[in-house]
Amino acid sequence: MDDLNRNSTSITLPFVDYEVVGHICQQQRRLKPLQIEELVQPFKADKNTIEIASHFRCSRSTVTKHIRNAGFRLEKRFSEADLIRMQQLYKSGLSLDKVRNAFNTSGTTATKYLRGRDVRIRTRHEWEQG
Repeated sequence: MDDLNRNSTSITLPFVDYEVVGHICQQQRRLKPLQIEELVQPFKADKNTIEIASHFRCSRSTVTKHIRNAGFRLEKRFSEADLIRMQQLYKSGLSLDKVRNAFNTSGTTATKYLRGRDVRIRTRHEWEQG
């Protein structure tokens, strides 16, 4: 218990009836209804959730939640030519991160499409050596 008290900090904030104990990892922000409407507009204009999250300084999951709540489906679609190029780039030795950046998508989405084309995703050990 002494280690816990010695390593934590106590912050008393004005005008609140509680105190924060420990390190605050992430500042919580609540988007106002107008901001949520503004958040959906770039999505309608084909901006991806990563760009929108960066602009509004919130997490991608927050953007995703609000876009889904607005009635939109989130599904990245690539042409057959894009999928072939994605597969070629990854098989040529490019990292998954570089491939996903080339297609302006998340690593999860790139992995899903590559696996869907029966491409084996390299483990960390394999790409660190190669």
